[in-house]
Amino acid sequence: MRKPPASLGSAGLRILHIADRVLTPDLDGASARDRAILQAFQRLECRITFVAHHPDSFYAFARTVARDIASLEAAGIEVARPPETPSVEALLAERGRDFHLVLMSPYPIAHRYLPAVRRHAPAALAVYDAMDVGHVQHYRRAKATGNVPDLKRAIEAKRQELALARLADAVLVCSDEDREAFHRLCPGARLVVASHVVPPRPASMRLEGRSGLIFLGSFPHLANVDAMTYFVREVLPAARAALPELELTIVGLDPRGDLAPLVGPGVTLAGWVPDLDAVFARARVFVAPLRYGAGIKVKVLDSLARGVPVVATPLAAEGLHLCDGESALIAEGPEEFAAAVVHLHGDPPLWRRLVDGGHAVLDRHFSESAMDASLAPLLAGPLERREHDGAAR
Repeated sequence: MRKPPASLGSAGLRILHIADRVLTPDLDGASARDRAILQAFQRLECRITFVAHHPDSFYAFARTVARDIASLEAAGIEVARPPETPSVEALLAERGRDFHLVLMSPYPIAHRYLPAVRRHAPAALAVYDAMDVGHVQHYRRAKATGNVPDLKRAIEAKRQELALARLADAVLVCSDEDREAFHRLCPGARLVVASHVVPPRPASMRLEGRSGLIFLGSFPHLANVDAMTYFVREVLPAARAALPELELTIVGLDPRGDLAPLVGPGVTLAGWVPDLDAVFARARVFVAPLRYGAGIKVKVLDSLARGVPVVATPLAAEGLHLCDGESALIAEGPEEFAAAVVHLHGDPPLWRRLVDGGHAVLDRHFSESAMDASLAPLLAGPLERREHDGAAR
C-alpha cells in the first residue's frame, strides 16, 4: 500500500471511502462522480484512503485494476489492498479510529459495512453516498420491463436504503429529485446534494464536419442496453426515414456482447474508446433515450461538456437542470424523440444555442466550486470533534 505524503492541509481530516470495486472513471459515470467527490475532499484539504470490497473488481473491469489503482495513488489517494489489508473489516479494526468521516457506496456496501464503521470508527461521520437511488432504479426497471425479480430487488433496496437513511449520519444524493425521494422515504434524514464536476471544453465547439448520432454508456449497466435496444428498434427507423444517411455510433464497454444484435444499417458499435474527444468531435447529436434508471446521467453531462447537444428523455434529463429548447431537447415516445433528433441534426442555429446553453448549465451547477460548497458543511462536525479532542488531550 503506497501512502500519501505525510504533510497535512489546514483541515487535515482523514476520510475513508468504502466502495464495491476500484473506481474506473473512464469507463462508467458512477466512478467518475465518485472520483469527483474524492477530488473535492482533497481540495478541502482532507486525506483520503480508499478500500474496495472486491479488490480485484468485477469481470467487466478486472483487466484495468492495476492501472486504476495506480491512477488513484498518483492522485495522492491511499489505496488499501491485499496483502497488507486483507479485507474492509480488517482495515476498520486496525485503523477505524483514525478516520473522521467514512463514505460508503453503493447501498449494498453501505448496508453491509455501516455496523462495522459504528463499531470500529465510533467518532467518524458515517455517510451513505447514493449515486443511484437503488430502490427507485429497480422499481423503474421493473415497470419498464415487467420483470418480477426487479420488483423484488426494488423492495429489498428500499428496505436497505431506509435503514441507511435512518442510521447513517448523512446521505449524499445527486439531485433535488433524489433528495425528495429520500425525504419521502425518511423525512428525518440529513440529505446533502453533491452532484458532479464536469468542466466545459470550449475548444471542441464547432459544427463543421460533424454528422450523425452518438451514445456513450457502460453496458454492464442494463439501463444502457435497454436504451440502445429501444432506440435502434423503435426510434432510429423513423429518424432514418427523414435522414437516410443518418448514422449512430455506440461507444462503451460491452463485455457480454449485448449490443451485437443491433448492428446493421446506420448502427456502428465502437466499443471502448480511449480518446473520447476525437469521437465526440465528429458527432452532431448525442441521444439519451433512457427508459429507466436513477441519479444523474453523467453521459449527458459529458456530451454537453464536449459541445455535442443532447436529445434526452425526461428520465435521462432528470436532475441535470436542463431546459427544453435552451440547453437540450427533451422528448418522450418514439415519434417525438425521432422528430427531435431530425430537427436538431438539421438546424444549425438551434444546435449552437443548445451548445451554449449546455455549457451555461455546467458552469452554474456542475463546477468545482459548487461541489466544494456542497461538501464543506459535512466537515464542520468532524473538525469540531477533532478540535475538542485535541483540547481535551
